[in-house]
Amino acid sequence: VASAASRAVAPALLRSLGRSGVAPILAVGVQQQQQRRGFLSQRPRRCHCGQPLPCACSARKGLRFKSSVAADACCDHDVHALNAPQAGVKLNPELPPCNEYHRHSTRYHRSSREVLEALDKDWLPQPHYEPRNMGDKVAWYIVKFLRKLSDMYFGDKLLDRACMLETIAAVPGFTTAMFHHFRALRRNVHCNWIKPTLDEAENERMHLMTFMELANVRWHQRLLVIVGQIGFFSAYSLFYLITPRIAHRFTGYLEEEAVHTYTEMLKMVDAGKIENVPAPKVAIKYYNMPQDATLRDVILVVRADEADHRLVNHHIGDLIRDAPGKKPVVPGSTTYKPCDEFHVDLHIDLGPTVARRSKAAQGPESANPRVRS
Repeated sequence: VASAASRAVAPALLRSLGRSGVAPILAVGVQQQQQRRGFLSQRPRRCHCGQPLPCACSARKGLRFKSSVAADACCDHDVHALNAPQAGVKLNPELPPCNEYHRHSTRYHRSSREVLEALDKDWLPQPHYEPRNMGDKVAWYIVKFLRKLSDMYFGDKLLDRACMLETIAAVPGFTTAMFHHFRALRRNVHCNWIKPTLDEAENERMHLMTFMELANVRWHQRLLVIVGQIGFFSAYSLFYLITPRIAHRFTGYLEEEAVHTYTEMLKMVDAGKIENVPAPKVAIKYYNMPQDATLRDVILVVRADEADHRLVNHHIGDLIRDAPGKKPVVPGSTTYKPCDEFHVDLHIDLGPTVARRSKAAQGPESANPRVRS
């Protein structure tokens, strides 16, 4: 009897609630409850263009918001609009940029087979930054000392060395971004170094995630990573507070050694000393590489990333060195701050490779790996 009565009363009750405006509020409450229970997605589905569905391109194709294939088939935007192809090298036309990771932390987020071939065939030795004063020499000698310690401990186990290297290499970018972020908040000023250095730390973290899937890291190496990370973060933070210029020079030299390490790793892969296994899925997704990519392809893009980090840190070190006597570059400012400038264009595809290739075409001096840069 109660069930029959409820079925009879329910339609009339809903009609009265609709006229009073309570029904929409109840509907929103039910939807929020379903979201909390996981029945509905908290975020709207997005098109490949980055806009919430339905976007303009999905409307042109007649797709609906609730379609399960909308996010996979609706986008007809130009996937090359972010970074235009350079030097006739095609970007990856198969896949759009990966939205799961920080897409701007590497310029090689569309690594087609043509890009990988260019990073292999057109690569020239990256120039060594010659120390110009005592601070530069101190940074250089510290890096060389750490290199010798690494050679003694790891030997030819370059995959294990890469894991340790990437754990340490992710600290300077994060520390630099942290200090300048707090400074920008305290002084209510802009800083052009926060974004590239934070992207550098994110990029190094992805290098670590990649090589951790390939290396057989043992417990004592994990312990070494934890101790080294704590010690290096503390030491580098103090180092940066005392002398930011030498800290960036140290990081630049550290990235030079990383480029050298990955070059040696490529030689070992070519010689058969390291098996050229399929690339980890995380690297294929992050770099947007072909599905048949291998470890050698991963090393090519990682080495190119390290060349970028070398360029960024040496450039920031030069800005700090040349700061005395400079006039303000920001309108309305009375003093010059080095972080007001940043002239490394990280949106040019194949940046260090194309730059070194163009220099080599100008004369033989540019191909010398010991030139000043």
